[in-house]
Amino acid sequence: MTLAYEKSDSLPPLRQGEILSGLNEYWVEDIVDDSASVEIRQHEYAIVMTQDCDLDQDFRARRSESNEPQRVLKSVLLCEIETAEKLRGSHKINSKDWSLVHSNRDERFHFLETVSSEHDLESTGLPELGVSFRRYFTVSLKMVYAELSRGLVRRRCRLRSPYLEHLSSRFSYYHSRIALPEPHRSTPVVPPPQG
Repeated sequence: MTLAYEKSDSLPPLRQGEILSGLNEYWVEDIVDDSASVEIRQHEYAIVMTQDCDLDQDFRARRSESNEPQRVLKSVLLCEIETAEKLRGSHKINSKDWSLVHSNRDERFHFLETVSSEHDLESTGLPELGVSFRRYFTVSLKMVYAELSRGLVRRRCRLRSPYLEHLSSRFSYYHSRIALPEPHRSTPVVPPPQG
């Protein structure tokens, strides 16, 4: 039995660390003469990265009669998820590097173990999954809720504590890196003469 997951709730609000299936991302391909061509990219899996407190405040503000537009979120932050097998192949990760990814010691990727059918809201389970922290995107939260209510997007499961905090802190760390113009230099150590 895994400690990492629990079933998603069938009702809103969305939760941080929740895995969704069938989510559409609307990608502007090109803008010519004030006309945009939009590509719809469907994500087999995506994970919610927006904080729970913000999602909860947004949901309460949407349901409330009081006008609290400052609490309504325009979009939700997500990371694309691939099956671990597909992630490894698409990024050409060799066995040595895969051992770092698989144990969550590679700062760019996050590995998620198999989800059992008992922890999946659809009762089918999910394979091993991988997140690339470079593959994040936002989608209109209003649209996500509309597509959830129509059954186009499906809630699957969510990460439990401390696995949720582990993912969140690793994502934050990756995006707070400081790029240096060049690495620190080390002067070679000259061993003392043997005497």
